[in-house]
Amino acid sequence: MDASPLLKVAGLVAGYQDQKIIDGISFSVPNSCFLGIIGPNGSGKTTLFRVITGFLKPWEGEVLYQGNNTSRITAADIAKEIAVMPQGMESTFSFSVEELVAMGRFPHLGRLQKLGKRDRDVIRQVLELTDTEDFKDKKLFELSGGERQRVFLAQSLAQEPKLLLLDEPTAHLDIGHQIRILDVIKRLNRTEGMTVIVVLHDLNLASLYCDRLILLKDGFIFEEGSPSEVMTYETIEAVYETVVLVNKNPVTKRPHVLLVSKEQQ
Repeated sequence: MDASPLLKVAGLVAGYQDQKIIDGISFSVPNSCFLGIIGPNGSGKTTLFRVITGFLKPWEGEVLYQGNNTSRITAADIAKEIAVMPQGMESTFSFSVEELVAMGRFPHLGRLQKLGKRDRDVIRQVLELTDTEDFKDKKLFELSGGERQRVFLAQSLAQEPKLLLLDEPTAHLDIGHQIRILDVIKRLNRTEGMTVIVVLHDLNLASLYCDRLILLKDGFIFEEGSPSEVMTYETIEAVYETVVLVNKNPVTKRPHVLLVSKEQQ
């Protein structure tokens, strides 16, 4: 059995203009892992995500996918294996939901090649999986925020990725939509072995869905491990500089963070 990591991040240093944001970050992601990247605002989560996805070039270090430096892999080849869902995706074109989802099949098509039966089967499956089939003929601007998020997730899943990268996929969504989206991703992680790296702001969602967590502070990895190892009250208080209680979720037995206001201390 191949024990080599699917993705390896080695000595990443990156930032914008002359401002360094992340400094010397290294970690590995094994196949079928559900990895969450957490940390306070300004800790470097989005910058790290942009480097991993290739949207930002690192000053130092490298990102390896299956042992190959991603900077030396063509965009077309990467798109066949890796799907990216950035934060706040929008479309200014009047495409229908089904047309947008179908774009996820483009990496698997040759030049001027039309969608085949297998492509249409995949599109139908991901529409059903993400509960977007009922409005597949609607335009994106006709949908709610939660519906649009599910459409872009469906588009990413239509690529049939081995690795799915998501930046705050539950941002601005109500708790019902948050659970629906993460349930879909977790199901594919478990049943299909899809590896997931997700940036999350909500600590309790990260604890609930992720196998492993990377906690960032000031551009460094402050702690890495399972939710139980990372989400102790001492660690959360040190990184977020606020008083919290960390109990076990009575259903999942995973850590659950409770906030304590200054008035209640």
